[in-house]
Amino acid sequence: MHDACALGRAGASLAAARVASSRTATTSLSSARHACAASGPATRAPRRASKMGATTAAEIEPSTSARARVHFEDVIVTNSRTTDMAHTLWRAVMRPGDTAVDATMGNGWDTVALALMLADLESTSDPAVESKPGRVVAFDIQEDALTSTRTRMDKDLTPEQASRVDLVLKSHDMMEEHVREHDSVGVVCFNCGYLPGPDGNKEVRTATTTTVSAVAAGVKTLRPGGVLTVVGYTGHPGGWDEVEAVMELVSALDPREFTATNHSVVNRDNCPQLIAVHRKMTQ
Repeated sequence: MHDACALGRAGASLAAARVASSRTATTSLSSARHACAASGPATRAPRRASKMGATTAAEIEPSTSARARVHFEDVIVTNSRTTDMAHTLWRAVMRPGDTAVDATMGNGWDTVALALMLADLESTSDPAVESKPGRVVAFDIQEDALTSTRTRMDKDLTPEQASRVDLVLKSHDMMEEHVREHDSVGVVCFNCGYLPGPDGNKEVRTATTTTVSAVAAGVKTLRPGGVLTVVGYTGHPGGWDEVEAVMELVSALDPREFTATNHSVVNRDNCPQLIAVHRKMTQ
């Protein structure tokens, strides 16, 4: 799910309010040199005039990072798409046999990207090492989203790949009902906002309360080394509140168990926030 937003340099104020040396992101993004979130309460950044309108093609077109081993730095120095940044984080941590959760199915771009990543990992893994087939679980509350995603799966996935994708017509805060205890959850992703496209109902959007509840549930499901990402938009009513509430939640996570980071391109209009939570490897 996506919407158009105008973040620009306002994102810098939000990120700066959380810069602290105790949360420096060194685990998987050391070369990106981003400061991560501190544990204080969220601070509202000054709002710039929002540029509402159609979702930019850069945020909804299929990503090449789903099929190629693109690194975070590669995205920064090329298209700088926030969704592609998130994809590099997924790819970096995903393992054969993982369960991946797409908490905001939308038109199925991320659902398909996750399925392709799992298929690629399994096709190149050591055949001598046994692992169960990975799967993707995707959530949305709109039947139109499931229909659109099925169409995309038919186009981009093989029948075998598609058979490992479960589409759930429920809110993402029901996630724990559909993720099994023995699942190895490597990725949980959120792409907030509304269902894009000419037929999408822009009045049906992710809501702060359910998003925060779902993020809290998603963090609990992560295996050690797994990552949860939230791409948050601020151009619609309630968007800033949603981003800040998620920031406040992840800023309070125990730094001995999690590393929480916030990334935004501060010199580009219509720039979403990328919030990531990495569950640290067991010592």
